[in-house]
Amino acid sequence: MARIVKNHSLGKEEAKKRIANVIPEFANRYNLNYRWESDYVVNFEGSGAKGQFVIMDNSIEGELTLGFLLRIMEKQIVDSIQEKLNEVLG
Repeated sequence: MARIVKNHSLGKEEAKKRIANVIPEFANRYNLNYRWESDYVVNFEGSGAKGQFVIMDNSIEGELTLGFLLRIMEKQIVDSIQEKLNEVLG
């Protein structure tokens, strides 16, 4: 399991607004289904991957579990997600 943490100073609402705009992009790129479990928790799942992002006041924390075939690309996937979070959250 990979953990992704991105600190921010935007507050929960602004961080959610920005993340909500990129979740569909992530879902499309990695062929995932997603659903908001609550206002600040989004779950995603697809062929060979599942996980969750939790939006907090000063950070976004994610867990990503990859199946056997995708584990080979774990570093590239995590780096790609981290790069997008850096871009969106500053």
